[in-house]
Amino acid sequence: MDEHGWYGFTHERVLRHQGAGKVVLLDFTADWCLTCLANDKAFLQSEAVTEAVAKHGVVKIKADWTKKGPAIAAALAEFDSASVPLYVVFPAGLGSKPLKLDTNITNSYVISAIEAAVEKSGP
Repeated sequence: MDEHGWYGFTHERVLRHQGAGKVVLLDFTADWCLTCLANDKAFLQSEAVTEAVAKHGVVKIKADWTKKGPAIAAALAEFDSASVPLYVVFPAGLGSKPLKLDTNITNSYVISAIEAAVEKSGP
């Protein structure tokens, strides 16, 4: 886990947390992606999003595409994407349909996606 509470990406990690009843926020990013860096600082690390993540017990996972690699390439392809940024929120429970977010995020957009995932997760 990094200093901002993000775990590194593995497909198994996403499934493990979903299976444990956790909503997962997956951030596909890269050090060379200016939009990724701006969105991270302005929105993903914002107080409002941080509070929503804590309130709902969301697990944050970062797929770092900086050096590229087959696991992240395959995961991007699952969401019909070949580039970053890409943001996906997984409701708790295996087999739940993930919510693919637009590239242009805002605090309220990310929070709404988290809340929608929580609602889909059920009790």
